Amino acid sequence: MKIAARIFVGFALLVIAGAFIGFNLPVQVLVDFESYGLEVENTQDARVHAGVLRMRAEDYAEFGIINLSWSWCPGLKILNWCTEVDTDSLQSEGEVAYQISGGVKLTDLKVELDSLEFLGLVPGLVNAKIRGQIHSMHIQDFDCPLRNSQNLSAEFELIETSILGGQLEDIQVRLEQQGDQYLITATGSQLEGEFIVERDLTYLGSGEITPPANLVGMMGSLARPLGGGRFGWELEGQIPC
Repeated sequence: MKIAARIFVGFALLVIAGAFIGFNLPVQVLVDFESYGLEVENTQDARVHAGVLRMRAEDYAEFGIINLSWSWCPGLKILNWCTEVDTDSLQSEGEVAYQISGGVKLTDLKVELDSLEFLGLVPGLVNAKIRGQIHSMHIQDFDCPLRNSQNLSAEFELIETSILGGQLEDIQVRLEQQGDQYLITATGSQLEGEFIVERDLTYLGSGEITPPANLVGMMGSLARPLGGGRFGWELEGQIPC
């Protein structure tokens, strides 16, 4: 029994020592930032267990300098970190957990975004500020997070929404995953509708809009008149990665 106990204690100490060493590794040993299109300014104090990075993303130059900070905060999942992102136009904070099966899981991630430009939308046509929360999302493809994600559930509010320069009242948006599709529903006093996003991120949406007075004339050529100042609309396209 003593020998078995000593073996067990020795193994436990080995695991603890390995975890300690692993959690104190510099992040640049584990992450190839350049391959993800990231230009990093500082990595000296960035360790696996906690750290801060200042970086720029080639594909999202509009964000400017990205400040990323994290700290290990184990809960139901041991490999769980509390994170915070701060840029000129994006702020977020929440939990990120590494999945043994692959990928990462986002939980209770609060998001504030000042433009829809990163979705490939031209600000002069459609724009809004986003405030909301990703309740859960399992990301498997880091080159395109929305592709092949799992268990997506989120709620947002679009504020200061504009379409072709006309202002709309705030819009509530809900996202949920149904199999390989994403279902997006939008509700507001002036706009409501539903989008279905397929696995390849092509989308098809339809709904109704009561446009502001300065857009009524233009809306007649863009949407289907329904009477009472309402118009039916349809949109299709593809969300860029």
